[in-house]
This record gives sequence, C-alpha cells and structure tokens, in this order.
Amino acid sequence: MFKKLIAAVPLLLVLPFSTTNIYAATPLHIVANSVDYSVSQFMIKENHVYCSIETLSSMMGALNSWVFKDEKSVSFVTHFSEKGASDKFYAWFFNSKKVEIQSNQAEEGIIKSITMKHQTIVSKDGETLIPLRDAILALEKSIYWDKESNKITVTGKISY
Repeated sequence: MFKKLIAAVPLLLVLPFSTTNIYAATPLHIVANSVDYSVSQFMIKENHVYCSIETLSSMMGALNSWVFKDEKSVSFVTHFSEKGASDKFYAWFFNSKKVEIQSNQAEEGIIKSITMKHQTIVSKDGETLIPLRDAILALEKSIYWDKESNKITVTGKISY
C-alpha cells in the first residue's frame, strides 16, 4: 500500500497545475475599428453580447449627440441630407427583434424593417441593451468572433 501512495503523490502534485491551464477561460476582448472596449460596457446573456445604444454608436463612429431615446425605441442618425438635416437613422425597439431604418425623405418614413435573431433586452437599471452581433449586421458592418482568443472584432464605421 505504501508503494501505491508514493506512486500517486507525483500525480496529485502535477494534476492541479496542468488542469488550471487547460480549463482557465480567456477573458472576452472586444475591439471595434482598432479601439479596445472595456468588457464592463457589455452584458453577456445566454452566450450573446449586448450593449447600450451609446456604446454601439461609439463603436460605429456615429455622433453620440445624435443618439435618441423615446418610450418605445433607441436610435442614432447614420446619414445627413445635403442641407445638413438628419436624414437616415436606425431604431431598435424595446423587447423586440425589430429594427427599422427610417428616413425623413421617405414618404412613409420607413425605408426598411429588419428582424434580428435576438431581441433587445432591458437591464436592471432600465437601459435598453441591443444584441451586438445583430446590430452590427443590421448596420451592414462586419463582426468576427475568434473562439481561440475569445476576441470579438468589429469593422466598419458610419460615414457621414
């Protein structure tokens, strides 16, 4: 029995060190247009990343002064007319999968409606959070997740 115990001790000493490297999770890293974003600006729910309209507009290079919130949606301006008036904006609706691309130039105001895979959610403090991947795709920009490094990379900016 003493020989079995001596043989098992080296395994017990090696096992904790080897498993910590294998099972240690790499922290999430989010980069948009070469700018690093703090993970604290995002919420992860059921393996999906959500962000506020302010964070999304910042990632896309949109003007934060052109972010709007009302009782049913959050949105930001993505284009201005030749006269300098806001002309086109995206609106994400509360607790919905609906995104509308709207314009003051269109007769009915709505250019296009998009249905996201995941709906917006409301955080504990009442802020509407938008599913990052769906929002980036709705804006016709690129998003890539590298599983190995646990890094999300977003490319493409709003150009006014």
